[in-house]
Amino acid sequence: MAEIKSTLELIMEKTRGMTVTEEEKRGFRKKEIEGKVKGWLSRCMDELMNPEDFKKELSSFDEKDHEMAIEAVLNGCRERILPYKDNSLPYRILEGVVGVDVSPVKKLVSEFDGHKDNEKYRRAQLMTERLYKKGISGSAVMLNLEADQGWKDFVADSTETFQKELQGMMNGR
Repeated sequence: MAEIKSTLELIMEKTRGMTVTEEEKRGFRKKEIEGKVKGWLSRCMDELMNPEDFKKELSSFDEKDHEMAIEAVLNGCRERILPYKDNSLPYRILEGVVGVDVSPVKKLVSEFDGHKDNEKYRRAQLMTERLYKKGISGSAVMLNLEADQGWKDFVADSTETFQKELQGMMNGR
């Protein structure tokens, strides 16, 4: 009768004699650290963990892993900072956990918010004019900017531009 082998036994047979390079070990370690940091960052953003506890968790890494962890925090916060949104939690994490001065980031967000407000006003004026030319006007007319493809394109493009500028800014921290 044939022997039935477990999945683990099959894997062990196939990988016998294989070795992992130092480069691969660093990659595995980086992925592990990024996973931990991502989890802590999510807990912090959901207000299930405070920034002080997050900082304590980060300090548990040794010196060489600590730099990878800080990079993971910076990347995670950068992904969460968006124009036109409340960014107070990512700011607190960047300041309290990583020690980054967020005033240039706040300035960048403010500039994009102002740009958005100007564009919103301009697009609303265009929509009103188009409707007026069609004979539609009055106080009951409600503009739906979110349905305007030009507005959607503007928001997508400006958010992409914002992320690129923010990445450049945070890489030079």
